[in-house]
Amino acid sequence: MNYKKILKDFLNAYYISKKKEGFNEFRYRTSLHFLISLEVALATYNNELISFEIICDKIPRKWGSKNTIQSILKDAVNQSYFEKKISTIDKRVKFFKLTSESKNEMELWLKNRNKIYQN
Repeated sequence: MNYKKILKDFLNAYYISKKKEGFNEFRYRTSLHFLISLEVALATYNNELISFEIICDKIPRKWGSKNTIQSILKDAVNQSYFEKKISTIDKRVKFFKLTSESKNEMELWLKNRNKIYQN
């Protein structure tokens, strides 16, 4: 396995993704943005909705407070990266999933990562 090539390809892909705008830029903004985006994406691909409370339970407190997580989720919804659904059972519970455009961008990103690791 050519680790040098994998690292070089990974770095190049990272720099290219960082320069892009939209969901790609949002996802890489901070480690917490990245984790939240991956948690929401995983739930989306499992055909599930993930709540704010579940996200907070999954992400260690040292990486972000509930207020910060809530702020990132609100920002993602406002920029149309995530969709927010309010529970019909309990109006206080809000669920999140990727929008179709963000899902397309995530799929492209995953395909590019897969290429890097296959080489």
